[in-house]
This record gives sequence, C-alpha cells and structure tokens, in this order.
Amino acid sequence: MHAYQGSRLRSRRLLPPLHGFAFSTASAVMAGLLVLAGCSSRQEPTPQEQKAQAEAEAYEKEKAADEVAERPLPYTVRFRVEQDGRTVGSAESAADKAASGQASDGKDVSDKGASGKDASGKGPAGKGAEGDAAKAAGEDAAKEAGTRARASRHAAGDAGYLAGKMDGVSQLAALVKRPPDGELGLERRARLDLATAEKLMRSEGYYDGKAEMRITGAETGKAKVEIILHPGVRYVVGDVTVLYQPKPRVPKDLESRAKAIFPVHDLPGVNAGEPATASEMLSGVNALVPSMKKNGYPDARLEEQHYYLDRRKRTLNALVLVDPGECATLGRVVVEGKSEVNTEFIQRMAPWDPGEEYWDTRRVDEYITKLRRTGLFKNVTAVVVPEREGAGGNAVSQKPVGVKVEDAKHRTIGGLVRYDTDTGFGVEGSWEHRNLFHNGERLTVTAPVSLIEAGLKAKFVKPEFFAHGQQLLVNASALRERSDGYERNGIDADGGVERQFNKVWYAYGGGLADVGTIKSNESSTQGYSVYGGQFKLRRDTRNDPMNPTSGTNIQLGVKPLTGEYDGSFTAVGTVLSMAGYYAPWTNPKTGEPDDKLVLAGKVEAGSYQGAPLHSIPPSHRYYLGGAGSVRGYGYQQIGPMDRDNDPEGARSYQLVNLETRFKVTDSLGFVAFLDGGMAYRDQMPKFDLDMDYGAGLGVRYFTPIGPVRFDVAVPLKENPNPPLQFYISIGQAF
Repeated sequence: MHAYQGSRLRSRRLLPPLHGFAFSTASAVMAGLLVLAGCSSRQEPTPQEQKAQAEAEAYEKEKAADEVAERPLPYTVRFRVEQDGRTVGSAESAADKAASGQASDGKDVSDKGASGKDASGKGPAGKGAEGDAAKAAGEDAAKEAGTRARASRHAAGDAGYLAGKMDGVSQLAALVKRPPDGELGLERRARLDLATAEKLMRSEGYYDGKAEMRITGAETGKAKVEIILHPGVRYVVGDVTVLYQPKPRVPKDLESRAKAIFPVHDLPGVNAGEPATASEMLSGVNALVPSMKKNGYPDARLEEQHYYLDRRKRTLNALVLVDPGECATLGRVVVEGKSEVNTEFIQRMAPWDPGEEYWDTRRVDEYITKLRRTGLFKNVTAVVVPEREGAGGNAVSQKPVGVKVEDAKHRTIGGLVRYDTDTGFGVEGSWEHRNLFHNGERLTVTAPVSLIEAGLKAKFVKPEFFAHGQQLLVNASALRERSDGYERNGIDADGGVERQFNKVWYAYGGGLADVGTIKSNESSTQGYSVYGGQFKLRRDTRNDPMNPTSGTNIQLGVKPLTGEYDGSFTAVGTVLSMAGYYAPWTNPKTGEPDDKLVLAGKVEAGSYQGAPLHSIPPSHRYYLGGAGSVRGYGYQQIGPMDRDNDPEGARSYQLVNLETRFKVTDSLGFVAFLDGGMAYRDQMPKFDLDMDYGAGLGVRYFTPIGPVRFDVAVPLKENPNPPLQFYISIGQAF
C-alpha cells in the first residue's frame, strides 16, 4: 500500500497537467484496482502462514484447557433409583451428609406411592391379573403367570434400597474428599460408577437394569454428579435342577434324610419365586457340598454349575451337577508330624469311636479345636487321607481323619504381681508342665507370697481320663494364712473327676481333706480336721471364659463335710451361682456379639446346714468384702463381727455384682460396676436388698492371656476402712 502510494506521487510530478480529466479518471481506476489487489493479498495468507496461525491457536486452546484441568474440581454425588419415571429411592454419600449436617442413618428415602400396593402388584389389580391368566390358560399357564406376578411384586417398591447399596460401592463416594483434576477426571469416575451400578443391579436380580449419569455445575467450580439407576423388573428364582452323577448310594438308616441331603429342585436357603440375588443363589449352590459332608459323604464335590435367564418369565434358572462320592463313617485318626505327645493320646482325644458315626465335618472341626485348646501344639491342621477302610459289599466304609501337629513348648515359668488396698502387695511365681507323662498331663505349681497367705499350691490335670470329655483334677496346698478373722497353718487336698456331657453341661464329683492348726479371735490355737465330698453341676454357654460377651454360667455346688473343731461337726454347704453376659450390638463383619459394650451380672448365694457357726472351722466359713466379692470394702469386712469388731465368718451369704464394660480400642476398655452383699450367722440368707454396696470404675488392658484389671471402688455406707480401695489383677471380675 505504502509502496504503491509513493510511486503514484512520483508519477504525478513527471506528467504534464494538460492531460485533463480522462487521464485523472484512468489513474483513479488503476489506483483502486491496485488497492483492492493489495488488500486481497493480505486477507489470504500463504499456506505456511495459515499453518503457523492454526498451530498458535491450538496451542492457546490447549494451554487454557490445561490450566483448567490442573485445578481440582470438588463435587457432590447423589444416587437415585427411578421406576416408571418416578423416584423410588435416593441416597447421597456419607461425606456429603456430614458436610451438610444431615443425619446419616443409612436408610434410603423411598417414594411412598412407588412402594404402595398398586405399584408392588399386591393390590387388587395385581391379583386380578394373576387370576385372569390362570383362568385363560390351564395349570401350566397359571404357574407361569404366578411366577411373573411374583416377579412384578419385587419391581418398583423394592428397588429403592439400591441407592444405599450404591453409596457403599461407589468410587465417586469413596473418593469424594479427593477431587479429580477437572471435569474429564470427574467424568471418568462417573463412568466407572455406571458399570458398577449395572453390576450391582444384576447381582440383586435386576438383569434388565440400566444406569445413566448427569454432571452439572462444573463451570462454577463445584460440580454435582447424579447417578440414576433404572432397575426395571426384578427377576425371581425359577427352575432349579440338581443332578447327581453317579447316583448316590444311601444306607438304609439315612434314607429318611435322603431328600434333605440330596435336594433335586431346590437349594439351601433359596426358594422359588423369591428375588434372584446372585449372593443367595451362589450361597445356595455352595451349601450343597458342605451339607453332604455333614451327613456322611466326605468326598462330595461340585462339578458344574450353569445359570440362565428366561427373559419372558423374568426368572433366573440353575442347573447344577454334583458328584456325591461314597458314604463313609468317621474312622481312626492318622497323626502326621513329630511330637512328644503320645500318638495314642492324640487319637484318644477324638470325640468319636471309629465306625460308629457317619462322617460329619463339624465333628472333625470340633476335634481340631479340642487339640488346639490343650496348649500342647503350636499348630494343628486337618489333612486328607485318601484311602478307605472296611469297605466291601454294601458295607459303609470308614474314612480316616488326618491331623498334622506341631509341638509348642511344654514348660513355662511365670509370675504375677497383685495389689489390693486391703491386703497389700502380693507376688506369685509359677512353673507349669503341660505334657508331664506325654499324655497331655498338666502340672502347675505356684508360690504365693502376700500379707494374707504364703506357701505352695499345686494343680494336676489329666485329660481324657478313662473316657472322652472326662478329666482328673487334683489340687493341693500347704499355706500359712493371716487375716483379721483367723490365723491358719494347714495342708489341704481335693480331687475328683469332671465330665463334660455336651458343649454346655459339666458335672464334677470328688473328695477333700484339710488338716492343720487354727487360731481365731475367740479361741487360742487348736487343731482341726475336715473331710468330705464335693459335687458340682455346671451349665456354661459363655463364648469366651476369659472375656465373655454372651452366654451364661450357672453352677450348683454341694459340699457335705464332717470333722473336728470345737467338737465334732457335720454340715452340708450349698452354693448357687448364676452369671450372665449381654452385648446389645452385633459385629457386622463376624455376626458375633460386639464387645464394644457388654452388660454383665452375677448373683450368688451360699448356706451351711446342720452345724452351729462355732463348730465350723473359721477357714471354712463364708466371708464377704474385697476383690472377689464386694469391692470398696476391706477383705472379709462384711458380715458378722466379734466383740473386737473383727470378722467372725458366717453360715450364709448373698452377693450381687453388676458391670457395664466399654471397650474403646482393641487393647483398652473401661468398666463401671456396682457390688452388693451380706453375710449372716443364720443358716439361710435373707434374700433382701439390705446389703452393703460398693461402686467404682475400672480400666481393662487386654492381652493374649486375658485382660489386666485395675479397679477403684468406694463403699456406699460408712465403714472404718479407707474410703478408696484399689485392686490390680488379671482377668475380669467374674
């Protein structure tokens, strides 16, 4: 443009002015053409210039997009279930609920109309449709119509819970506190949730289900994501067929149970017409073989399983092939591994006689658990023994039970320290041998030393004593005892046999002897002797003896005695004790009672019949007060007192213990407790509420051998003891 203008000016100076108007017009036209040509050439850049310009624009756009993508994009997420255009359930993530201050109760919000009778098919319309179908087409058509009607009843109204389930498996919900980089990252998460939603619907029986997503508000810096589930009709269980190849051979005494052991058209826990959830269907199939292994068929195995949908009937059908194997009884025990424990003893501990019981995996598991609890082995595992014994003709063979054992250390040296405010410090050393004569015999020797006792104690246990579930128990001690009630130097021993009849019932019978010298506050030192028997009946359903969270422990003990002390005496002592434990919550993972909160209670009463109080040696009378009875009071400080206000002992008593146990971590817990009790000179307790009460708080530190206990208690009535009592020991109070 500038070059052209310069040349035009130079031309004007060279040409004479006489050329007139024509030349001027021509010049103007030529100049206009040149100007247009110059402008046109500037608007159409060269290909190289066009490429450079396009690359620059792409770079700028990419740079701007990168700047946006690099910024985290916070979001909220909500799950909604739609059926026939209506919302039947919704849920937002727990993080969103917490952020918005809403209560997170885990319940879905369902549309009332969608879950009503008409929507579910349970109202008159549903019944009418089912009846019309039955009349229109015979029995087969009626059966098909019934199946389809049941499927419709599990459609709209029942689908709302999917929103809550989706919240539990969603990646969007799990990562909501970690925003993605930009909208593209958020979309990736949402698409993964779409696939998860469809899998969830299929697993719950909604095999026609679809899902969609909606993302809004990304441009504002905080997006809203909604995952919408369209489940459709819920399928139900249809035809189930179980084939057994080869056909099972059933002994005569099992024929009455054959249909239950070998179901043909049903599965354990699965009923035709019920929702066809994947978990229940698989559980039913997987339960077939274990059921057979509990009923005499140890080699049963699942060969094939096939599932197919009937989309017209809205049913899920199953075809299962099972090899039942041969029936067998529990045989002898085959022991593998080197062990110092006699093989015969390990075999004798089996709770069955070879060939007497049909194979039952529960009995094998019971045996393995029994071996582990002896403390003799570091590891016990079941192994397969393929061969059979005693087979022939129509006889049922015996299948040996294989166990592999690995010895634990059989000797232990230990000690413990106790402290009570009323009895002071106490120490105790111990030595234990758990395989004394190579048959699981346990000998424990302890040496307690405290202000109230010092000496030696021994306990001997011989398991499987002449019979299954039976053990010999022997206790002996040589002690010096010093208390406010008496001073004793004596030797005592008791022994007997305890038999376990089943998982909860135990009985014990034995005798005892106690001789020595004793001095009470009412008499000088004199000799005494006590002989008699001991009989106990116990029902124990506790789930853990050291730290129970459920069950009860009820025990009745009767002790007939005779002997010499201030003359001859004969008496019968009776003690009844009942303890119970209750955990109001259940552990969702294990299904067992949750030990986060346990309510524990115990009541106990005792009585001596047949002899006056002064004839019974003071060491055999009843006393209350202290760590083992009513905390907050001094040792033996509840009950009858002599003229010097020292404990005299009693012929009867009653005791109540209540505890609320809180567990805040796996190793730490707290306890609030209330104890009450009273002892009487009379033969029978009064069974009233006029007792001495103590209350307090405690700390529990949980260890593999049991909780370490620290309690602080105060008496709830005026007494001469210190106002605070401290107790340190091992194990729960009861």
